[in-house]
Amino acid sequence: MDSKVNNILDWKPTQISYQCFFGELKVFSKKLEALKSAPNIFEVPMQDPKPAIDTTNTKVVSHAYSLPCNDDLKPGVSIQNGYIHHILSVYRHFYVSTRDEFETYLTRFKGKTLNSLKRKLKKVDKSNTQTESCISFSKAEEMQEFLRIAKSISQKSYQEKLLGRSLPTSDDFINHITQLAEQDKIRGYILYAEDTPIAYNLCPIYGQGIMLYDYTGYDPEYSRYSAGTVLQYRIIEQCFADPSIQTYDLCTGEGKHKEFFANGSITCCDAFYFPLNMRYLCLVYSRLVIEKSARSLVSIIDKAGLKDRIKTFIRRLG
Repeated sequence: MDSKVNNILDWKPTQISYQCFFGELKVFSKKLEALKSAPNIFEVPMQDPKPAIDTTNTKVVSHAYSLPCNDDLKPGVSIQNGYIHHILSVYRHFYVSTRDEFETYLTRFKGKTLNSLKRKLKKVDKSNTQTESCISFSKAEEMQEFLRIAKSISQKSYQEKLLGRSLPTSDDFINHITQLAEQDKIRGYILYAEDTPIAYNLCPIYGQGIMLYDYTGYDPEYSRYSAGTVLQYRIIEQCFADPSIQTYDLCTGEGKHKEFFANGSITCCDAFYFPLNMRYLCLVYSRLVIEKSARSLVSIIDKAGLKDRIKTFIRRLG
């Protein structure tokens, strides 16, 4: 691997999780010691993804996370130079540039769309009689209160119940976000409806004023309030009003809600690399078979017009 590229990507030793899902249900999660790169996509140029090589020139497991890449790159598995290359996904990494005026940003929404957004905002606002609809937290002394409220939401969310994406509450995590708050490097947001906290986002700030859409969750009992949409709108509105934030990074992976709010994107990939041996061949191809079966089943369900109903049922069941 070209040493110049290696330096740019800043590979670091860590423990990664190689996970397999059947739809939204986790089938397995294998923890592995690896080298990982999670570059700042706004600073790193487009790369040809390649495995990392450690300082002893030994083949190791490596994971390139949200790496800017060529639009022509395709997901898939191949074997090259003694490695199993698993290009897991190629996607548009969406973001919102907040350097302009908020009113200018809103002009990207057509009349009916903007009116629908405003109706959703109004519905949430009118449901509250004792509290503001969206409350932000940024100071160190506010972080424990934020975590207390956010955790009560997270425990009910499908993000925690089905995806295992729980909001940490360890002392180390509390100390970490408190330190970030002391440096003005984190924001927490809670959305209220019926004077009840129903959704949260916890967003660290990195680089040159880039705020990351990171930990999130909502209470499915209040889905009638379109919590995800309303909270994203309020967060973006506050980002435009905050001169220290230049970009709202909507995180990895595509999604209709991300594309809906974004005003920019960068093509990125997630890629895993494994030394070629039977253990890793079985691990990678097991995942391929399971996830391909899931996609086939989802396609059948989608054609039958049942996808959204089943997804809602599973999330409530979780």
